Amino acid sequence: DDESIPRYGAGQAIFDDVGAGAWHYQTVTTIGHAGIVNGIGEGQYDPEGLVTWAQALTILSRFVEPQEWPLQHIQYDGWARQAVETAVALGWIEDSAEVAPDSIITRGEVVDFINTVLEQYR
Repeated sequence: DDESIPRYGAGQAIFDDVGAGAWHYQTVTTIGHAGIVNGIGEGQYDPEGLVTWAQALTILSRFVEPQEWPLQHIQYDGWARQAVETAVALGWIEDSAEVAPDSIITRGEVVDFINTVLEQYR
């Protein structure tokens, strides 16, 4: 909301690879301080990097209560398992063998996915 940017946007940069002059500095700093993104480790955000389904699911799952779901078809035991379980439990994705959380998500897929999730909450 309008109060979030001043509250979370203030303060030091938290990612070494996002300089104050970068066009995305304010947004990345705000979502970093808010705990929505944690970067890729060791103080890095990797603003030019590709995004995986696991990363996208993790970001969106931070806006809801974590859910548990016994995955039967998705073969994944990685760092984002809780986000994957949450996404399946909430109906964002299906528990299907075709789901590969470590695969790259395209910009179009991100938009389509976010729109699908948001439709559930309207």
